[in-house]
Amino acid sequence: MVTSDNTRLMEEMLPEVRTTRMDVERFDSKKIIDSLMRETGINRDAAEKVTKTVLKRIIQSNVQWLSGPQIREMCSSVLAEIGLLEARKRYTRIGMPLMDYEALLTQGIKENANQYNNPESIHSWAADRISAEYALLRLLKEEQSKAHLQGDIHVHMLRYFDLRPFCQEWDLRMILKFGLPPCGWRHSAVSTPANHAMVAILHAAKWLGIVQGEFSGGQGYDNFTVFMAPYLRGATYEDAKQLAQCFLYESNQIYAARGAQVPFTSISCLPTIPKSLENVPAVSFGGKYDGVYGDYVDECNMFFRALSEVYYQGDGTGKLFNFPKHEIKLKKEWLTKFEDEYLLISKEAAKFGLPYYLNMVADWMPDEVHSQCLPYSEPLIARIDGQIEFLPIGKIVTQEILNITPDLSEIKEPTWIEPLTKIEVLSINPITKRVEFQPVTNLLFNPIKSKIFRFTTEGGLQMSTNEAHPLITLNPDQQKLTIKKAKDVDVGDFVLKMTKWDLSSKFPKEFDLINIFSKRGAIDGLTIYGIDENFLREKNQSELAALLKVPKDRIGWWRRSNSISLKAYLKLEKELTQRKYLKLVPKGGKGFINARIKCDENLMTFIGYYLAEGSIHKGRGIRLSFNPEEEEKIIEVENLIHEVFGLKTKRRVQIDPIKNYNHCNIEINSYLLLNLIYYWDFGIDARSKRLPDFVFNLPNNLTKYLIRSLFLGDGYFRIMERSVEVSLHVTSEKLVKGIHYLLLKHGINSTITRKEDSINLSIERHESMERFMELIPEWEREYYKRRPKLKRNLPTISKRYPSVLINKNKITNRVDKGIISQSQKENRTIGDEVIQRLPEKAKSKLLKILMKSDSFNLVKIKKKEVSGEADAFYDVEVGSLGKKGNFVHGDGLITHNCCRIILTPEGIRKVCNDPDLFDWNKSLMNMGSLQSVSLNLPRYAYLANGDDDQLFEIIDQNLNIARDILFIKQQVIERAMKNNLIPICASKIDDVPLLDFRKQSLSVGFVGLNECILAHTGNELHETSDAYEMGKRVLRHLSKKCDEFTQNNLVKFSLWEQPAESTAERFARLDLIHYPNHAIPLGDHEKNSVYYTNSDHLNYAADIPLFDRIDKQAEFHPIVQGGVITHVWMGEAYPDPEGLWKFTKAIANTPTAYFAFTKDFTQCLKCLKFINGIYNTCPHCGAPEEYIEWWSRVTGYYSRVKRFNQGKFQEWHDRKRYDIAVNM
Repeated sequence: MVTSDNTRLMEEMLPEVRTTRMDVERFDSKKIIDSLMRETGINRDAAEKVTKTVLKRIIQSNVQWLSGPQIREMCSSVLAEIGLLEARKRYTRIGMPLMDYEALLTQGIKENANQYNNPESIHSWAADRISAEYALLRLLKEEQSKAHLQGDIHVHMLRYFDLRPFCQEWDLRMILKFGLPPCGWRHSAVSTPANHAMVAILHAAKWLGIVQGEFSGGQGYDNFTVFMAPYLRGATYEDAKQLAQCFLYESNQIYAARGAQVPFTSISCLPTIPKSLENVPAVSFGGKYDGVYGDYVDECNMFFRALSEVYYQGDGTGKLFNFPKHEIKLKKEWLTKFEDEYLLISKEAAKFGLPYYLNMVADWMPDEVHSQCLPYSEPLIARIDGQIEFLPIGKIVTQEILNITPDLSEIKEPTWIEPLTKIEVLSINPITKRVEFQPVTNLLFNPIKSKIFRFTTEGGLQMSTNEAHPLITLNPDQQKLTIKKAKDVDVGDFVLKMTKWDLSSKFPKEFDLINIFSKRGAIDGLTIYGIDENFLREKNQSELAALLKVPKDRIGWWRRSNSISLKAYLKLEKELTQRKYLKLVPKGGKGFINARIKCDENLMTFIGYYLAEGSIHKGRGIRLSFNPEEEEKIIEVENLIHEVFGLKTKRRVQIDPIKNYNHCNIEINSYLLLNLIYYWDFGIDARSKRLPDFVFNLPNNLTKYLIRSLFLGDGYFRIMERSVEVSLHVTSEKLVKGIHYLLLKHGINSTITRKEDSINLSIERHESMERFMELIPEWEREYYKRRPKLKRNLPTISKRYPSVLINKNKITNRVDKGIISQSQKENRTIGDEVIQRLPEKAKSKLLKILMKSDSFNLVKIKKKEVSGEADAFYDVEVGSLGKKGNFVHGDGLITHNCCRIILTPEGIRKVCNDPDLFDWNKSLMNMGSLQSVSLNLPRYAYLANGDDDQLFEIIDQNLNIARDILFIKQQVIERAMKNNLIPICASKIDDVPLLDFRKQSLSVGFVGLNECILAHTGNELHETSDAYEMGKRVLRHLSKKCDEFTQNNLVKFSLWEQPAESTAERFARLDLIHYPNHAIPLGDHEKNSVYYTNSDHLNYAADIPLFDRIDKQAEFHPIVQGGVITHVWMGEAYPDPEGLWKFTKAIANTPTAYFAFTKDFTQCLKCLKFINGIYNTCPHCGAPEEYIEWWSRVTGYYSRVKRFNQGKFQEWHDRKRYDIAVNM
């Protein structure tokens, strides 16, 4: 053993040890052995070996004094040398070098521009180093730590990884109802709910300061003006201003956040009460309810204006308020209704650039009140468990919900469910650009009363939706598809329609009537003829009679007639397997019918004729009516009925010259055939006729026979001097929709004209006409016989496209340019024959996509009307396509997916289907993120070396690392909550923790998309359309992967534009070190002032028009959706507020979700003036540079420019600044 007498002698010769317990002790090797075994888990032999080696080295080194950390370092070195690397890692001492700490004392640090150097911040940074090292050594796996250290990824706020969640948006009602702190926290004085408005506002400010102690990121309140409104009942405007001043000063004078920072906070403000909160009980004085928030519209508006005025005035020296970030919600209906209020915000933006605009006007943003849905009767083509059916959406959703709850009336709120059966709907696949079946991931039942909007297109196609359902429409200005709510779609807008689908499913080769009637319970009185004559003879008559429970003479009768009752047959079914030549007959012995019916061209032909000319006859059979002169058809039908069903027919000619009535009726008196018609659900009369669902499962080589006989029976074919007309006249809406979809399977487009007493379906022009003629040889011969004379009058190609998709300025031919100009002026479509001769550069990208596709096109809305109201609506979510989800309904029109992965709370609702959880009446809306990890996109491009597949493979590898780190963080916070290490978060209200894991997300950020695309394609995002599209492709991939993580793990993962204040510089510097021949960061390489662009922002220095920058950035927002922002760097000292408001409204009508105007300022520390623009000396008092501070927005907040890190300072210098007046 190491502790021998000689060893003790040597120990006595060694110097004493300075311990971390602030004591000096005699050297004792036993303590080293015990420590090694306890902390690393190695056995005693290994511990003694390490200790003996360390002891020898101490003696050989002749050191004059020892410390505990020194001995630990020597032990760690020996552990590494003998290969015990995990033990070495566990035994490592974390801390910081002496010189590093001295640097903190003398120089401070510039990672966070919101933090200034002071004793609290210096001690905080020193402690943070220990926490960060601990996270890397003990919490993260080796691969994950290495990925962070070498810059493949960045774990944000690593120093707080071990204890603190990231950020949180709090429900202010929690503070107002339960007091401060709201959980009765024993570590401070507890205030009861506020009985005065001033106390309420102070509680609101103090809570954000208190709770910062347990979070690493920002804190905020949503609907701030709404929830404060009840406390302003009876107050004057001056009172409201006083409250606003109190809140802003209190928020900016609490240096309570990490390292004595001002808490990073935000408030979202509304000029009125949104519909979603109108009927929510209002928390008022003393935490008691007083009416509903809808009662406090005036107070909300007054406080909105008061806050803006105080923000506009600035602090006592005229300087802007850094915090809370002033977020303003914009809604379309508010832009005009509250224009005066928004002009106050524009004054604030013109002076300080403070407001952040949360743009609810953007088409893709969630509506606060209405889910996006369709009425019950809106038809869908759905494939359910492999079988295609044509059903109303309400029936599909209701059948699934009834599997969960037997009473729909119990559902009071919009409810999402995952279908238990496999349901697929037709949808455009954005990759293949074809209409295909895609799986439905969720269904919505929405019991909220709303108007029904019915849209009719040119060509008579119809669809019905509620007012909020998202329609895919054409944005003529941008020549792109965009999303509009139904209420905002106008006559003249273009929407998507399906032009072809060809997806057959499993279909029956024959119909077994024995199975059909037995399953329907319709077996009484039915007899089967044609069974094996030897079967009953071989059986003992008495035993058989006893088995079947019939008299013995009945067996005798069956033997003589080779028959048996269906009821008896089913009992002997295992022995009577032969059914091929069996016939069924009802009671009375009339109307034999084949027991097996082939699903072939004969059956299809019969169905077509029945849909055209058939009806129920006296409740005992069917009949088909023809003109007596149509002898060929009559004979064909008679033969079909005999061939298919084995039934006899009877002709009955009815002629009445007075009533001009001349019919030949083919009557089939068969109770069984009548029941089969009911089973196939043909409908019972002309107005209820429909295509049976099994028809949609059949291949086109069968359904063509149905189409032929249907049009021969009820169709109209005429060749005129200058045109050809083919149409079908029916009275059933269901039938015309079904035929329309069936024709689309054949690539045949039709138009629908609805009249009071009939519906006319017509075949579209030449291309569809020629396909149609191939289905009806009788008409085809006449068509091609006459066609040579018509050729010059028939367009060679029938497809037409919106003329706005053509850039007329790139057309050189004067005649063509005139045609296009006139068509665009009248919002008309242009035929393919014209477009084909136009230069390629004149055709927009969307136009080229439409021309290549045979699956979809655009059609103009001709009529929009409110067709009534419904008490409930229904919807589907095609989750496999993510944010490009869409589906076909109505008459083949295509609308956007009802997608819920948008922003919290909607995104979190994706993984938590408890409706109460996101009900303002039943739950507190405390939502946030536990952690963020960012990806170094430029590095992945360097490694991929131009290979697309390699790039996405590397992205996926690092995404998986980020995902696993986020899972670890979730477990860390769960442990901290359980052990009460974050006691405020763990505290409960109504048995629910304040940090509710059901409302938290795990965030994935990314840095440098612009530089990634530059390295990969050779061009920046703004330079070529190919580079820009590649950027969108990368973002879609990231978004899709996050959605997959969410669905696979039932934890919300969100992709967001991480501000990356220090990360953008860190990644750039590391890449210059590790990839010097590839790295292309922005900035000044010689000064090492380098950076990558934040997230997906365009190059800040790019000299491009402002609205081009905004438009390009806006296209990214619906893809990323979380934490997005567009910065507008303003160059004017004093932009015109009204002009700025006009510009704000222009941005609001783009897909931009969140944006801000940023200004630069100079602050003089001598005369305390706060001045617009950048100056080196004070223009007021002449103070020199040492008295000057510059201010600007670093990422998401204003700060002193001197506090920017080197990379951010260079970015600030490079920013392209714009004059709003010029750009308007």
